[in-house]
Amino acid sequence: MRCLVFLVSALLAVCRARGQSDVKPVVGTGGGDVCLHIGATEVDRDAHIVWFYGPKNKVIISYDNGTYDTKLSERFQLDANGSLMIRSLTANDSGLYNCEIFSKNGSSQSFNLTVVEPSSYSSTPATPTQTSADHSTAGPKPTTPPNNGIPWIVGVAVLIVLVVLLCAVWKCREQIKERFRVRYAECDQEDPGRSSGQENVTQDTAV
Repeated sequence: MRCLVFLVSALLAVCRARGQSDVKPVVGTGGGDVCLHIGATEVDRDAHIVWFYGPKNKVIISYDNGTYDTKLSERFQLDANGSLMIRSLTANDSGLYNCEIFSKNGSSQSFNLTVVEPSSYSSTPATPTQTSADHSTAGPKPTTPPNNGIPWIVGVAVLIVLVVLLCAVWKCREQIKERFRVRYAECDQEDPGRSSGQENVTQDTAV
């Protein structure tokens, strides 16, 4: 196994000397997860996969005949197609990753991972968004209560005015009726014989 790893390291050094044109850039967020996809749909059971990290080609994890062997940390895992999953990213995870697959259709791939802090993505765009949200929510608040309360207040005021007017009209009518009653009563008291004289005239006319 050590001889195989040494040979792979030497092969990687040769490939790196040819240039970095085949290195795939990958960006991950600190605290999150990232997957370095090798593009394979599945890996042969008898294949041998080795992932290396850094300029010294430190072995991270390997797969051989259905067995996984993690060399560095449990945060590094392989999925079913041999891609490398890195969980809980930190700034120290940034760097060059190389994958070697030894099988009938062997291949080699390289990835340059850059881990950035969450604030690099969230803080800058979030500030104008928050500001616009504050303006949009703060603007209508002072005008909402008056618009909702004015119709209700006007309706109550109109109802009160109508009730007062009806009461005033009814009271005036009662006062007028009472005045007529008093006048008729005073007239009867001042000329009590008027009604009797009218009755006598009526009787003489009849005879």
